[in-house]
Amino acid sequence: MKPQKFALLLFMGFCCRNDLIFPQTNFWQPTKFVHKYRVETLASGANNHIFAGTIGGGIFRSIDHGENWAPSDSVLKNASVLSLAINAKGDIFAATGLGVFRSKNNGASWDSVYAPSNGIWRLAINSRNLVFGGGFEFHVARSLDNGDSWQRVGFPDRFLWSLAVSPNGHLFAGTNCCMLAGIRTGSLYISTNNAESWQKVYEENSPAFGYTGVDYVAVNDSGHIFAATSAGGIIRSTDDGKSWKKFDVYQPKISISCLTFNLNGHVFAGTYRSGVFRSTDNGEAWERLITGLPIVELRCIVVSPDGYVFVGTDGMGIFRSVKPTTVVKESTFEQPTSFYLKQNYPNPFNPSTTIQFALPRSGYVTLKIFNAPGEEMTTLVAKTLSAGKHQVVWEAKGMTSGIYFYRLQAADFVQTRKLVLAR
Repeated sequence: MKPQKFALLLFMGFCCRNDLIFPQTNFWQPTKFVHKYRVETLASGANNHIFAGTIGGGIFRSIDHGENWAPSDSVLKNASVLSLAINAKGDIFAATGLGVFRSKNNGASWDSVYAPSNGIWRLAINSRNLVFGGGFEFHVARSLDNGDSWQRVGFPDRFLWSLAVSPNGHLFAGTNCCMLAGIRTGSLYISTNNAESWQKVYEENSPAFGYTGVDYVAVNDSGHIFAATSAGGIIRSTDDGKSWKKFDVYQPKISISCLTFNLNGHVFAGTYRSGVFRSTDNGEAWERLITGLPIVELRCIVVSPDGYVFVGTDGMGIFRSVKPTTVVKESTFEQPTSFYLKQNYPNPFNPSTTIQFALPRSGYVTLKIFNAPGEEMTTLVAKTLSAGKHQVVWEAKGMTSGIYFYRLQAADFVQTRKLVLAR
């Protein structure tokens, strides 16, 4: 029988009203990263390994939640690392002042794969493992073969400042001020064809800190685009960039440097000297998380698969949340009042992962796994279930590493989420 296909539409899920458990003392604690380098980029890999790219000190890796950090090999020992990206196979790409490097052995060694004359500042990888790099001088670099070869394609603006990819494969690129001669605006562009062409979807022309630009772009698992702008706030699109809503994270306005999400969909925003802010309702409201964190410039932020938040600073090391941010407190006797599908855990995983969902009433339910192109791989549930909370374990035997999607359908409720198998 031919594989069935479906459109990978990532819907906003119904929110369950669970209370998060957070520490009553400090939210943050320092890790044992004692080096005085600026930590410019962070990335989270399989098995909760954390990679830190620094200015002038190369790459460091921690395999124990920041307790210890090992430096990269001699090839990148003194390199300035501007961006890190990890594909579904676990290969790590690093954008440096010397070009793009790749590691196929979890950061133990690195090889140069692309050395352009004018540098690459930002990296992004889509679900098909296509690698994209942006920098300046009106171009984007891309690799269709996991970094073995690269193509240079055009870009409509001069300085590409941030780069992100959505679950449907669309690229979003933010630019900084003074891009086109004499025009002091920063913009956000979308490409729906792997960087062949670009369309402007947002323009920022309200400087708040002496410049205009879109400083950082991030996309959550539901395909919602978040961007930090020079106007001192965050913009969000839930329709692939067609419309935007603005949010003031804090008053007076603050400069936001980086964004990330945890598995519950909570948004974390790092700032230049105002700490970290968190939104648990998709950006509508924000709370400040500063206990245990010094007043310092935050350069990057990432959440590990088990929910710990890491922030990199300019010269004061790396800090980590004291507790995971995805721990939830649930009542075992409360009847669900709505459908919901939770993010699988662990994620990434190997070889099994748990998927939880809730039904407010009994009915026929299907839970299916699809690969990135949309082919149905297996059916985990296809039967009538009672109302309540349920969980299913997927044993991914015989499956290759990569990005997959799981879709729950019950009555009129349909929701899809992404999961990553990392062998």
